[in-house]
Amino acid sequence: QDRFQRQLKAEDKRLDDFRANLEKTALRAPEPGVVLLGRMWGSSFGPGRQIEPDWQLMTLSDLRQMKALINVDEGRIALVRRGQTVWIQPVGQQGNPFKGTVERIAEKGQDEFSTLRQETISVIGKANRQVFEVEILIEASTAHLRPGLRVEVEVELQRIPAALVIPRAALRQ
Repeated sequence: QDRFQRQLKAEDKRLDDFRANLEKTALRAPEPGVVLLGRMWGSSFGPGRQIEPDWQLMTLSDLRQMKALINVDEGRIALVRRGQTVWIQPVGQQGNPFKGTVERIAEKGQDEFSTLRQETISVIGKANRQVFEVEILIEASTAHLRPGLRVEVEVELQRIPAALVIPRAALRQ
């Protein structure tokens, strides 16, 4: 019976070791937010994927302070300045647009298709058009805004306080 007791104790220790190791594999968020899986070389991480040290597997998105990233064509980037007001409307949603501010403008442009997968680029080639990434800080966030949501953006280039606006359709020659 002593032999069985020692064997049971050894198996309990082994089980405790397995539980401790399993606990080390769990990733827990330090605060509330939306967990976004990372991407490496065009594919996302998920269960069963082999990983390496220093890879960013996921990020914790703070939905209280949202940003929008847009690409602005090289022909229009000179019109965009830091601090400009921006109006953001989620695609397919009605209601008042969200107000934002241009926070950052990329110093260097990139080929419009550079974010596509390499297999796609090998078929369609380069865009031969540069775009500049612009980061917009959204002033008030709600449940309507989520990471990865497509939005329509209008950058306010100029504000004329007492301007008279006439629809084009009302003008005649």
